[in-house]
Amino acid sequence: MSYEIVYDRRFIRSPLGITPMILAGSNNCYEPMPNGRERRERSWSPLFNDPAIPEEALMARVRSCWGGEELQEYAHCGSLSCALSIWYRNSNGTNRRELSRTVGMTDELVQWIGEARARMANRTDNEEIYYDMRFSGREPLRLQGRNIISGAVVAIKGKYYVSGCMPGKLETTMDVTKAMIFSGMDEARCRIDPYFLRGMRFMKAENVKARMGWRFCIRVQGGSRDGMYMERLTRSRFHMTYHQESARRFPDRMTAERYIEKRLKGRFSVPGFSVYEIQQNGGEARA
Repeated sequence: MSYEIVYDRRFIRSPLGITPMILAGSNNCYEPMPNGRERRERSWSPLFNDPAIPEEALMARVRSCWGGEELQEYAHCGSLSCALSIWYRNSNGTNRRELSRTVGMTDELVQWIGEARARMANRTDNEEIYYDMRFSGREPLRLQGRNIISGAVVAIKGKYYVSGCMPGKLETTMDVTKAMIFSGMDEARCRIDPYFLRGMRFMKAENVKARMGWRFCIRVQGGSRDGMYMERLTRSRFHMTYHQESARRFPDRMTAERYIEKRLKGRFSVPGFSVYEIQQNGGEARA
């Protein structure tokens, strides 16, 4: 039996109503992945083939749906790709796209919807028109900026701390001592280019400042990787680096030794591990 799987849903509010977006796909159709494997196919599209539904009408159809977010206020999705997909009856699958546009702000979305609806109203009897609206990528949107943190914060992108920002550019580092401290989340969102805000998370500066004093790290002993530092540990890999500033740090020697005993010992083809202390002046670590 075939059915649709809904992986994510997002609702965009504009003066024209609510744009209900769903990430969905068939349970028995698959798409290739970059790693050579396959997964069930999925794509973003507007629910009910409608780019803007009055709130009352939407709530009457689906009581669980609720909008209220500006396009970039929390999701920081960057943009929404919009177009009309036009199919012609009795033409062996001939189709074309019109009004293809990328919108990132509410007023741009409102303008596109107006043009799209005008084109829909003027379609010929031979045309079937569908609204093609998609977020970039085929993954659920993780709204990490929704939790409000009061006071000074640092911004984190993936495993890196934001160390500098300017229009169109973002500087990051794994060295916690170089993390940029913002007076609050509002300042961070204002100064960081919107393009980089997707997937950005924030942490209280006071928690990060405590880590800035951590001086102990783990270093490989012996073998071809002798002298390399532990960068991070995943479920199956031990990542190493030659750069001291990228090494994972621990608050004291005992904590690092426990980590070696519980998490590293006997798991990887590494002769041994030692705990080293990084000097305050940035000098060579010592045993």
